[in-house]
Amino acid sequence: MVFYRQNVVLTQSDPGESMASDRKQLEYAELLPAHGCFLVCVSAPAEASVLETTFAESLYLLNARTLSIGKATLGGPKAGSAFLIGDLPWTRASEEVRGCSCSLKRSPKQSEAVAHLFEGLRRLQPVVPSIAVLVHSVRGNRVELEEVSLAGKEVLSLNALERRWPHLEEDVRYLLSGTGAERD
Repeated sequence: MVFYRQNVVLTQSDPGESMASDRKQLEYAELLPAHGCFLVCVSAPAEASVLETTFAESLYLLNARTLSIGKATLGGPKAGSAFLIGDLPWTRASEEVRGCSCSLKRSPKQSEAVAHLFEGLRRLQPVVPSIAVLVHSVRGNRVELEEVSLAGKEVLSLNALERRWPHLEEDVRYLLSGTGAERD
């Protein structure tokens, strides 16, 4: 599944109006799929505190190391940390975890939260050997029950990831080049 922007043109014809005025254009930036919510997970082979101090100033984090999405983002049972990222608090009631990363659906120029995400990735790059990012469409309402199966792996630069954001394929592990990703 691909996350992408869609421009829609709606046309309305009213009797008595000219052809030039009957075209009303509505553009909106809405991400698909229709499920609405998605999760963004960032992982690195580093202590959790490294990721926490990098992102916690401006974004909310949820430790995802033991969740399916965290394991997929790490690339299996590897040492490291994985966090779900959003600009709203994650809620936890006993064993249930609720929340999403939907605020990160827009491009970095349109969203302060996305700009913070990429600022954090830039700060993280020089201090960790590799970074992975994974986007997953939510199918339920409980984060801890979401099952993630990797659909692929792609190595790209942080600039390329930012240019493509949010047009990313679901469940692909995006490894940032220049951080040791080539060896991962």
